[in-house]
Amino acid sequence: MATLSVLAPVRTALVFSGLLLGMSACQSGAALPDDVRDFVARRDQCDHFRGEETDNEKRQAFLDEQLKKYCTGTDAQLAQLKKKYAGQSAATKALSRFDPRIE
Repeated sequence: MATLSVLAPVRTALVFSGLLLGMSACQSGAALPDDVRDFVARRDQCDHFRGEETDNEKRQAFLDEQLKKYCTGTDAQLAQLKKKYAGQSAATKALSRFDPRIE
Protein backbone atom coordinates (compact mmCIF):
# COMPACT_ATOMS: atom_id res chain seq x y z
CA MET A 1 0.00 0.00 0.00
CA ALA A 2 2.91 2.38 0.57
CA THR A 3 3.69 2.28 -3.15
CA LEU A 4 0.25 3.63 -4.03
CA SER A 5 0.56 6.58 -1.70
CA VAL A 6 3.97 7.46 -3.17
CA LEU A 7 2.67 7.28 -6.74
CA ALA A 8 -0.52 9.28 -6.14
CA PRO A 9 1.21 12.70 -6.24
CA VAL A 10 3.12 11.68 -9.37
CA ARG A 11 -0.07 10.55 -11.08
CA THR A 12 -1.81 13.77 -10.06
CA ALA A 13 1.08 15.84 -11.42
CA LEU A 14 1.00 13.97 -14.73
CA VAL A 15 -2.75 14.43 -15.11
CA PHE A 16 -2.46 18.12 -14.26
CA SER A 17 0.40 18.56 -16.75
CA GLY A 18 -1.67 16.89 -19.47
CA LEU A 19 -4.59 19.19 -18.76
CA LEU A 20 -2.35 22.25 -18.96
CA LEU A 21 -0.89 21.11 -22.28
CA GLY A 22 -4.35 20.48 -23.67
CA MET A 23 -5.60 23.87 -22.55
CA SER A 24 -2.61 25.68 -24.05
CA ALA A 25 -3.11 23.86 -27.35
CA CYS A 26 -6.75 24.93 -27.43
CA GLN A 27 -5.88 28.49 -26.55
CA SER A 28 -3.18 28.76 -29.20
CA GLY A 29 -5.62 27.57 -31.88
CA ALA A 30 -8.25 30.02 -30.68
CA ALA A 31 -5.72 32.86 -30.75
CA LEU A 32 -5.21 32.50 -34.49
CA PRO A 33 -7.18 34.77 -36.80
CA ASP A 34 -9.93 32.97 -38.73
CA ASP A 35 -8.20 33.36 -42.09
CA VAL A 36 -4.98 31.84 -40.72
CA ARG A 37 -6.85 28.98 -39.06
CA ASP A 38 -8.73 28.29 -42.32
CA PHE A 39 -5.51 28.42 -44.32
CA VAL A 40 -3.74 26.01 -41.96
CA ALA A 41 -6.61 23.51 -42.26
CA ARG A 42 -6.64 23.79 -46.06
CA ARG A 43 -2.89 23.58 -46.42
CA ASP A 44 -2.71 20.58 -44.07
CA GLN A 45 -5.10 18.81 -46.44
CA CYS A 46 -3.00 19.89 -49.41
CA ASP A 47 0.20 18.60 -47.84
CA HIS A 48 -1.49 15.33 -46.89
CA PHE A 49 -2.42 14.62 -50.50
CA ARG A 50 0.91 15.95 -51.84
CA GLY A 51 2.68 13.30 -49.80
CA GLU A 52 0.78 10.37 -51.27
CA GLU A 53 1.99 8.38 -54.25
CA THR A 54 0.14 5.66 -56.10
CA ASP A 55 0.31 3.50 -59.21
CA ASN A 56 -3.48 3.14 -59.26
CA GLU A 57 -5.05 5.30 -61.99
CA LYS A 58 -8.34 5.85 -60.13
CA ARG A 59 -6.52 6.81 -56.96
CA GLN A 60 -4.23 9.15 -58.92
CA ALA A 61 -7.25 10.87 -60.46
CA PHE A 62 -8.69 11.34 -56.97
CA LEU A 63 -5.36 12.71 -55.71
CA ASP A 64 -5.17 15.13 -58.63
CA GLU A 65 -8.66 16.44 -57.79
CA GLN A 66 -7.72 16.90 -54.14
CA LEU A 67 -4.47 18.67 -55.02
CA LYS A 68 -6.37 21.07 -57.26
CA LYS A 69 -9.00 21.64 -54.56
CA TYR A 70 -6.68 22.18 -51.61
CA CYS A 71 -3.37 23.38 -53.08
CA THR A 72 -4.28 25.80 -55.87
CA GLY A 73 -3.53 29.36 -54.81
CA THR A 74 -1.87 28.49 -51.51
CA ASP A 75 1.53 29.93 -52.45
CA ALA A 76 0.04 33.39 -52.95
CA GLN A 77 -2.28 33.05 -49.96
CA LEU A 78 0.60 32.01 -47.68
CA ALA A 79 2.67 35.01 -48.77
CA GLN A 80 -0.29 37.35 -48.24
CA LEU A 81 -1.02 35.98 -44.75
CA LYS A 82 2.65 36.15 -43.72
CA LYS A 83 2.73 39.80 -44.74
CA LYS A 84 -0.61 40.61 -43.10
CA TYR A 85 0.32 39.00 -39.76
CA ALA A 86 4.05 39.72 -39.69
CA GLY A 87 3.84 41.25 -36.21
CA GLN A 88 1.72 38.50 -34.64
CA SER A 89 3.86 35.70 -33.28
CA ALA A 90 1.13 33.03 -33.06
CA ALA A 91 0.11 33.55 -36.69
CA THR A 92 3.71 33.78 -37.87
CA LYS A 93 4.59 30.56 -36.07
CA ALA A 94 1.56 28.73 -37.49
CA LEU A 95 2.41 29.84 -41.03
CA SER A 96 6.16 29.28 -40.82
CA ARG A 97 5.90 25.50 -41.03
CA PHE A 98 4.65 25.59 -44.62
CA ASP A 99 6.85 25.46 -47.71
CA PRO A 100 6.28 28.78 -49.52
CA ARG A 101 6.49 27.31 -53.05
CA ILE A 102 4.56 24.16 -53.83
CA GLU A 103 2.66 25.11 -56.98
